[in-house]
Amino acid sequence: MKKQGVKWASLAAICALVVLSAFSSACARSLITARIVDSETGESIKEAIVAYSWYREKLIVPGLPTEEVTIEAGEEISGDDGALKIPKYLSLRYNLRMVAYKQGYVCWSNLYIFPTWEKRQDFQLEDGMIIHLERFKENFSKEKHVNFFGGMRTGLTEGSRLSEAFRQERILLQSKQRKTK
Repeated sequence: MKKQGVKWASLAAICALVVLSAFSSACARSLITARIVDSETGESIKEAIVAYSWYREKLIVPGLPTEEVTIEAGEEISGDDGALKIPKYLSLRYNLRMVAYKQGYVCWSNLYIFPTWEKRQDFQLEDGMIIHLERFKENFSKEKHVNFFGGMRTGLTEGSRLSEAFRQERILLQSKQRKTK
C-alpha cells in the first residue's frame, strides 16, 4: 500500500515538472535579426525605426472588451546594413504589434497594409526576416497615411523616436493643408 502511494506521488511530481517545463519554454524570449530594405531597389535602409509591443489580452469580465497588458515594448533603429534585432516570445498567449518607418516611406505594420487597411496575411516573425518599405508615392493621401500611422499603436510613450516621427508627419500634413487653402 505504501509503495503504491509513493508511485502516485512520484507520477504526480513528474507530471508537475513536465507541465512547468512546458509553460516556462512556452514563454521563452529570444532576439532575432531583421533587415529593412527599399521595396523597389532592395537596398538597405539605414536609420529606419522599428517599434514593437508584445502584449497579452486580459479578460476582466466575460462578454466585455479585454484589457491589453504590455509584456515588452521598445524600438530599434536599423544600422547601415538595414539590420536590427528585435525580441521574439514563444508563447501562444502573447501578441505582437510592430511598425517600421522611415521618412519618405509608407509606414509598415505587421497587422495591416496601407492604404487599404487590409489585414496583412504574409507576416512571419522569424530570424533573418526582411521588411520591405515602400516609397511614399505622390498619389498616396498624406492625410490617410497620417491616420494609418497614428492607428498603429505600439505601446510607446511620447518622446520615443516613433512618436517624434509621427509628430513630424502631422506637421508636414498641416503645412500641406495650409498651402492648399
